[in-house]
Amino acid sequence: MKKLAAVIFLLCSMFPAIYAAEQKSSLDAVLSGMSKNESSLKTIQIEFTQEMNLKIVNEKNVFSGQIVYKKPDKIYYQTFTSTANDSAKQIIVSNGDKLWFYNIEGNQVFVDRWKNWKGIGFFTPGLFNPKGKMSDFKKLYNFSLDSEDEKNYVLLLTPKKKIKTGLEQQLGDTFKFYIWVSKTDYFPVKSSFEAENITATTVIRSYKINLEVPESKFDFKIPAGADVLRLFK
Repeated sequence: MKKLAAVIFLLCSMFPAIYAAEQKSSLDAVLSGMSKNESSLKTIQIEFTQEMNLKIVNEKNVFSGQIVYKKPDKIYYQTFTSTANDSAKQIIVSNGDKLWFYNIEGNQVFVDRWKNWKGIGFFTPGLFNPKGKMSDFKKLYNFSLDSEDEKNYVLLLTPKKKIKTGLEQQLGDTFKFYIWVSKTDYFPVKSSFEAENITATTVIRSYKINLEVPESKFDFKIPAGADVLRLFK
């Protein structure tokens, strides 16, 4: 009887270590798969929806959008006022040198150098943008496997140190950043950015890899009559 109790105790004491090892193995596989995807990616087109809750003013915004990204630093990003893509809201375009931010409703265009732009790192929480490569994410965050379901792994990204974004007052002191990664191909399919005052949930409805994208896609033409504000000399 004593031997049986000892064996049961030994097995029970091993479970946490075995579980931790399995978690690490799964996490390593996910991160490796994501890195391989990034290295083989030349272009990607993403269709997404996002729900953003601003707790301070008790306001919820739901919109959809499209992102076209071409390595190393060209991007076309458009959002719509609803998930039905019925009315364009804003367009952000970068040709790798200049960046244009077009507020369609106000007919205003802000022009800046791409290297000066910081805000687009949060345009949709995810990894496919020039300011959010896997190598950069690993410098900023610790990754852990939070949970998993039938189709996805759920990763929790925890900042290694306080990240300065210019949004501290809106975000609050702490935040959680979750990413759902497909078990099939290791591409992100959903993310949730949860801060004290803001939550943003993004669902990637579809993505197409390595399409032929013409250079003209990233050459923005300022509309006639638009107010233009240049943010660089």
